[in-house]
Amino acid sequence: MRDWTILIVDDNAAIRDLIRTVLDLHDEGRFVTVDADSAATAVTAWQRTAPDAVVLDLRLGVDDGFEVAARILAEQPDLPVVLYTAYLTDEIQNHAAELGVAACLTQDELTRLPALLGDVLG
Repeated sequence: MRDWTILIVDDNAAIRDLIRTVLDLHDEGRFVTVDADSAATAVTAWQRTAPDAVVLDLRLGVDDGFEVAARILAEQPDLPVVLYTAYLTDEIQNHAAELGVAACLTQDELTRLPALLGDVLG
C-alpha cells in the first residue's frame, strides 16, 4: 500500500494539528502530511511537494480558500481538493463544485476525512 501526501491548509495551527492527528489515527501512517498556513504558502507547498490531495479551509484569515482551490485546480484539475468550513451552505457547495472541488465538509465532520480521502484517492 502506498503512502499519500496530503497538503493541509488552514491558518489555525490547532486545526492543522487536529487534521493531522485524525489522519494518523485512522490510517496507520498511510497519509504523509504537509502544512500551509495561508494562500501563498499553500500554492508554494503544492508546487514544491506535488501532493496527492489538498484539505483546505474556506477561511484563511484574509485569504479565501476558493481562490486557492481555483489556482490549484486550474493547473491540476484532477487533484482531489476537500474544502471545509464552520458553516457549510448550498451556495458554498455549489461554488466549490463549479471549481472542481471533490468534496465539502463542515469542521464537525473532519473525522470523515480518512475514509473520504481513501475514496477519492482510490
